[in-house]
Amino acid sequence: MTKGGLYEFISGASWHHEHGTEDEQADFQAMANAGRTHKWRLRCGYIAGLMVWMLPQFGYQARKINLLTREERNGVDDGHIIFEVFHENKWKAWDLTNGVYFTLNGKHLSAAEIIDAGVLNCTRVRLDADDRYGASVAGKFCLGSYVDMMMNTPEEVDAWFARIFQSWSVG
Repeated sequence: MTKGGLYEFISGASWHHEHGTEDEQADFQAMANAGRTHKWRLRCGYIAGLMVWMLPQFGYQARKINLLTREERNGVDDGHIIFEVFHENKWKAWDLTNGVYFTLNGKHLSAAEIIDAGVLNCTRVRLDADDRYGASVAGKFCLGSYVDMMMNTPEEVDAWFARIFQSWSVG
């Protein structure tokens, strides 16, 4: 993979993913194979895990990152899982569930840098132009409906990011 190839690969993986549970399996090879016939339908931890499994096959070190709110827990929006890739001598965070990565002054950030800067002070860079949230039931909870009801406006999306990007740990 070329230097620009990492961004191209992750952009393609982002386009090939939508939130859901239909392809969640215990084996990452089986999950990868499911992508041969349709877009992966995976929740955040599974798509992050799939990328962490896949990227070393192309020579990249990757790790899962657990994000957690420090606010009162509500049982729905308490945390999120993304991944980081060690690239150009630093960790860089990627959020395939939302199809973005984060920059500040043009610099691609790690999870720690995002939280230190404040997520709303960072620029969310779109990885692709696709919709993340089709009608897909995850644990009797339709993410398409949830996003339609709770994250319609830019302010509601910002509020979600601000709630979730408060603390991090390597998963």
